[in-house]
Amino acid sequence: MTPSGKKIKVAVRFLIFNDFNEVLLMRSEHEAIDPDGNSIERWMTFGDWLEKGTSLDNFVGNKAKAQLDMDLEIVESLRPVEIIQKENGNIADHTVLLVYRMKPLSDLRGFGLAVKTVGWFTKQEIRWFWEKLTDETRTLLMASHYVKDRGET
Repeated sequence: MTPSGKKIKVAVRFLIFNDFNEVLLMRSEHEAIDPDGNSIERWMTFGDWLEKGTSLDNFVGNKAKAQLDMDLEIVESLRPVEIIQKENGNIADHTVLLVYRMKPLSDLRGFGLAVKTVGWFTKQEIRWFWEKLTDETRTLLMASHYVKDRGET
Protein backbone atom coordinates (compact mmCIF):
# COMPACT_ATOMS: atom_id res chain seq x y z
CA MET A 1 0.00 0.00 0.00
CA THR A 2 1.09 3.54 -0.72
CA PRO A 3 0.97 6.21 2.01
CA SER A 4 -2.36 7.36 0.53
CA GLY A 5 -3.81 3.85 0.94
CA LYS A 6 -3.69 2.94 -2.77
CA LYS A 7 -2.74 -0.61 -3.69
CA ILE A 8 0.49 -1.05 -5.59
CA LYS A 9 -0.17 -3.06 -8.73
CA VAL A 10 2.52 -5.36 -10.08
CA ALA A 11 2.85 -6.25 -13.75
CA VAL A 12 5.35 -8.41 -15.58
CA ARG A 13 6.54 -7.24 -18.99
CA PHE A 14 8.67 -8.93 -21.63
CA LEU A 15 11.10 -7.06 -23.86
CA ILE A 16 11.84 -9.53 -26.64
CA PHE A 17 14.84 -8.74 -28.86
CA ASN A 18 15.98 -10.80 -31.85
CA ASP A 19 19.52 -11.24 -33.22
CA PHE A 20 19.04 -8.09 -35.35
CA ASN A 21 18.35 -6.02 -32.18
CA GLU A 22 14.70 -5.53 -33.17
CA VAL A 23 12.06 -5.48 -30.45
CA LEU A 24 8.83 -7.49 -30.73
CA LEU A 25 5.69 -5.49 -29.89
CA MET A 26 1.99 -6.22 -30.11
CA ARG A 27 -1.34 -4.50 -30.55
CA SER A 28 -4.06 -5.79 -28.27
CA GLU A 29 -7.66 -6.58 -29.15
CA HIS A 30 -8.49 -4.20 -26.27
CA GLU A 31 -7.33 -0.92 -27.78
CA ALA A 32 -7.99 2.52 -26.34
CA ILE A 33 -10.83 4.65 -27.70
CA ASP A 34 -10.50 8.39 -28.36
CA PRO A 35 -13.25 10.91 -27.37
CA ASP A 36 -14.86 10.50 -30.83
CA GLY A 37 -15.18 6.73 -30.35
CA ASN A 38 -12.37 5.81 -32.75
CA SER A 39 -9.91 3.03 -31.95
CA ILE A 40 -6.43 4.30 -31.06
CA GLU A 41 -3.65 2.12 -32.42
CA ARG A 42 -1.11 1.53 -29.65
CA TRP A 43 1.87 -0.84 -29.74
CA MET A 44 2.94 -2.40 -26.45
CA THR A 45 5.16 -4.99 -24.85
CA PHE A 46 3.97 -8.47 -23.91
CA GLY A 47 3.07 -9.43 -20.35
CA ASP A 48 0.24 -9.05 -17.87
CA TRP A 49 -0.73 -8.20 -14.31
CA LEU A 50 0.75 -10.48 -11.66
CA GLU A 51 -2.00 -11.97 -9.55
CA LYS A 52 -1.56 -12.29 -5.81
CA GLY A 53 -0.15 -15.67 -4.80
CA THR A 54 1.12 -16.50 -8.30
CA SER A 55 4.62 -17.94 -8.63
CA LEU A 56 6.70 -15.52 -10.68
CA ASP A 57 8.63 -18.35 -12.39
CA ASN A 58 5.43 -20.11 -13.48
CA PHE A 59 3.81 -16.84 -14.49
CA VAL A 60 6.63 -15.76 -16.81
CA GLY A 61 6.68 -19.04 -18.72
CA ASN A 62 2.92 -19.51 -18.84
CA LYS A 63 2.07 -15.93 -19.83
CA ALA A 64 4.70 -15.83 -22.57
CA LYS A 65 3.32 -19.10 -23.99
CA ALA A 66 -0.28 -17.83 -23.75
CA GLN A 67 0.53 -14.69 -25.73
CA LEU A 68 3.10 -16.07 -28.18
CA ASP A 69 3.60 -19.42 -29.84
CA MET A 70 7.37 -19.04 -29.79
CA ASP A 71 10.17 -20.61 -27.77
CA LEU A 72 11.77 -17.91 -25.61
CA GLU A 73 14.75 -17.69 -23.30
CA ILE A 74 15.07 -15.21 -20.44
CA VAL A 75 18.30 -13.31 -21.00
CA GLU A 76 18.09 -11.18 -17.86
CA SER A 77 15.79 -9.61 -15.36
CA LEU A 78 16.02 -5.83 -15.66
CA ARG A 79 15.69 -3.37 -12.83
CA PRO A 80 12.01 -2.92 -11.86
CA VAL A 81 10.32 0.18 -13.24
CA GLU A 82 8.00 2.18 -11.00
CA ILE A 83 5.24 4.31 -12.52
CA ILE A 84 3.36 6.70 -10.26
CA GLN A 85 0.49 8.77 -11.64
CA LYS A 86 -0.80 11.67 -9.58
CA GLU A 87 -4.01 13.64 -9.65
CA ASN A 88 -4.31 16.86 -7.66
CA GLY A 89 -1.08 16.03 -5.83
CA ASN A 90 -2.34 12.62 -4.66
CA ILE A 91 -1.27 9.22 -5.94
CA ALA A 92 -3.96 7.99 -8.32
CA ASP A 93 -2.16 4.90 -9.60
CA HIS A 94 1.03 3.14 -8.52
CA THR A 95 2.45 0.34 -10.66
CA VAL A 96 5.67 -1.64 -10.41
CA LEU A 97 6.80 -3.36 -13.61
CA LEU A 98 9.02 -6.43 -13.40
CA VAL A 99 10.83 -6.50 -16.73
CA TYR A 100 12.48 -9.45 -18.44
CA ARG A 101 14.72 -9.19 -21.48
CA MET A 102 14.07 -12.25 -23.62
CA LYS A 103 15.26 -13.68 -26.91
CA PRO A 104 13.47 -15.98 -29.33
CA LEU A 105 14.75 -19.52 -29.77
CA SER A 106 12.31 -20.26 -32.60
CA ASP A 107 10.26 -18.48 -35.22
CA LEU A 108 6.91 -17.01 -34.24
CA ARG A 109 4.28 -19.65 -35.02
CA GLY A 110 1.24 -17.69 -33.85
CA PHE A 111 -0.13 -15.57 -31.02
CA GLY A 112 -2.89 -15.57 -28.40
CA LEU A 113 -6.50 -14.50 -28.77
CA ALA A 114 -6.06 -11.15 -27.00
CA VAL A 115 -3.28 -10.18 -29.42
CA LYS A 116 -4.47 -8.38 -32.56
CA THR A 117 -1.12 -8.24 -34.39
CA VAL A 118 2.61 -8.33 -33.70
CA GLY A 119 5.64 -6.75 -35.32
CA TRP A 120 9.42 -6.54 -35.06
CA PHE A 121 10.67 -2.94 -34.79
CA THR A 122 14.14 -1.52 -35.38
CA LYS A 123 15.33 1.46 -33.35
CA GLN A 124 14.62 3.69 -36.35
CA GLU A 125 11.07 2.35 -36.65
CA ILE A 126 10.52 2.92 -32.93
CA ARG A 127 11.44 6.55 -33.54
CA TRP A 128 8.90 6.78 -36.40
CA PHE A 129 6.16 5.04 -34.36
CA TRP A 130 6.94 6.81 -31.05
CA GLU A 131 3.48 8.40 -30.74
CA LYS A 132 1.83 5.03 -31.46
CA LEU A 133 3.51 3.32 -28.48
CA THR A 134 1.83 3.15 -25.09
CA ASP A 135 3.35 5.40 -22.42
CA GLU A 136 4.41 2.29 -20.53
CA THR A 137 6.19 0.86 -23.59
CA ARG A 138 8.06 4.13 -24.14
CA THR A 139 9.14 4.08 -20.50
CA LEU A 140 10.34 0.48 -20.72
CA LEU A 141 12.29 1.02 -23.95
CA MET A 142 14.04 4.02 -22.39
CA ALA A 143 14.64 2.24 -19.05
CA SER A 144 16.22 -0.70 -20.91
CA HIS A 145 18.48 1.78 -22.78
CA TYR A 146 17.18 0.54 -26.13
CA VAL A 147 16.32 4.13 -27.05
CA LYS A 148 16.65 7.56 -25.48
CA ASP A 149 13.88 10.13 -25.04
CA ARG A 150 11.37 10.24 -27.93
CA GLY A 151 12.94 7.22 -29.56
CA GLU A 152 16.32 8.83 -30.26
CA THR A 153 18.98 6.15 -30.68
